[in-house]
Amino acid sequence: MSLKNWLFGSDEPGMEKPNAPMPCPPAASAKPDQPADTSGTVKKQESQTDRGEAKPTEPVPPLKDNPVPLASEDVEHTQILTREQIRAMSDEDREKAKPIKFVPPPKSGVEKGTKETETHSRSQSGSDLKPEEQSTPKPQGTIAAATWKIEAVNEPWVPAEVAKAFPSLAAQVYSDHEAVERVLPGWRLIGGSRRGRKQAHDARFREDAMYFGVSAEITVLSVADGAGSCRLSRIGSHIAVRETVYHALSSAGSIPPEDRKDSSKLEASLKKILTDSVKTARKRVIEVAEKSGLNPKEFRATLLTVILWRDGDTELLLSNQVGDGAIAVIKSDQSILKFGESDSGAFSGEVSCFLTDTEGDAKAEIVRSIPDAHDVEALFLCSDGIEDPFYPIDKKAADIFRQWHTGVTEALDGFKSQPTQEAVFHEEAAAGALARWLEFEKRGENDDRTILVLHRLPVRMKF
Repeated sequence: MSLKNWLFGSDEPGMEKPNAPMPCPPAASAKPDQPADTSGTVKKQESQTDRGEAKPTEPVPPLKDNPVPLASEDVEHTQILTREQIRAMSDEDREKAKPIKFVPPPKSGVEKGTKETETHSRSQSGSDLKPEEQSTPKPQGTIAAATWKIEAVNEPWVPAEVAKAFPSLAAQVYSDHEAVERVLPGWRLIGGSRRGRKQAHDARFREDAMYFGVSAEITVLSVADGAGSCRLSRIGSHIAVRETVYHALSSAGSIPPEDRKDSSKLEASLKKILTDSVKTARKRVIEVAEKSGLNPKEFRATLLTVILWRDGDTELLLSNQVGDGAIAVIKSDQSILKFGESDSGAFSGEVSCFLTDTEGDAKAEIVRSIPDAHDVEALFLCSDGIEDPFYPIDKKAADIFRQWHTGVTEALDGFKSQPTQEAVFHEEAAAGALARWLEFEKRGENDDRTILVLHRLPVRMKF
């Protein structure tokens, strides 16, 4: 491969820096159990996978994932305590304790020993507890340690019923981690996605997906996160990011020349393209589900999209968000702009709207824009595996951008650890540096992590 191709990628969207693909897990029968048909807010368990598909008449070429070795621990010892036991500990005991992981007690109707995923408010206090929960006695004896493991998934990434209807999906190559990079005129795009530690421990796929495409004037970035409680959400997010990017790229060429010279008409055209692209992705995921004889709710995923238009002196940014996750922008004066609205439920990990829900089309109509993006220094769109550890993102995004500009010498407050490293934006191989940054550890935050970043190149901002 030539140096030019390595730096600037191929002409095909998302096929940057090809690398030897990681083999698919050994095939096995798909899990027969399907999630209950729930409505309204759905709990998004700590994720599972990557995703799935594009037009069957135009098969998506196999993913050329570029997995970057990530230094993760195979084993971590953690004390397993209930919330009440944690509260019963003195401050001194808490300081001396090993890392603590909350595990809720079995509820009525749940068999003893059955795993349950925690649902909690982002700001939880003792007043949230029922009286009988507040009176739980202090723990007795030695607390047993838990062990984090990395397990391979013993089922096909695409189950038989979907593969039969869409053989091109079955040709996709899955990897636990991937990283991408592309140099553009005046900008650089970098991205990383890694399977969460909880997914690795439970032998589940990565459910997050990312994709992007570039033409002469338009750059499209898309990130999706599948609902962990939905069996095939990994395929829903895979399809969603690709369909969104494909449709936006193919539609940009239809903007009339006279509209390109009028800023208001150009903005209106791009808003329509972004809305139509998200609606097309939603329609496509539903089509795949129905043609496979499955309920579209099994493919539930969030979808975040950003479009950058560059034409001469014109720089225009647009965004759309369906579900949780975050889109953030930093300007030259170091001010932070939250460039999307998260559809979160009342508790951490809950989402009030997914792409395939009936509200999906209405969410596609909500497009934000920055008509003049010349003072934008960088932006990112990420899944909730990054949004939650840095909550609230509109305040903590400044810490993220600062670390990318200046490097990491010590962990941020509240984090167990962060890898020491040079500034991501000043690295020649920025994708690998971003992948290393994704290795941060924060107690209770073990979900899939996916992020796409655009930043000025050469870097203009100084902290």
